[in-house]
Amino acid sequence: TDIPRIKVDTHLADLQPMFAERTESYFPVVDDENMIVGILSLRNARKVLFEEEMGHLVIAQDLMTQAVTVTPAESLRSALKKFLDFEYGQIVVVDYQDERKILGLLCHEDIIQSYNEEVGRRKHPQ
Repeated sequence: TDIPRIKVDTHLADLQPMFAERTESYFPVVDDENMIVGILSLRNARKVLFEEEMGHLVIAQDLMTQAVTVTPAESLRSALKKFLDFEYGQIVVVDYQDERKILGLLCHEDIIQSYNEEVGRRKHPQ
């Protein structure tokens, strides 16, 4: 999967083309070793995105928030709780052995769909 990553020192002006081209609303912010250090939401960036004078003053690190992550080993319930607690539309999936290593992005809708499928399976076992 092509996961968009933003380096911590990327200027806001350099992010504008990516924001325009991508469908994601949340972007992992990574260090020089490509390890996650935070998350940048389009909602946070939008506040200053079109202020021309800010484009070369603001960097990703200025706009990022705490990265909320899940591992493939976590339960649906645990992932859903994180979505509800943090109100993110997407959460970064990381390696359970190295929680700074990005594996993918998990969408809130995917969790709801999986949860509904599991409820259906339990209601109607074969």
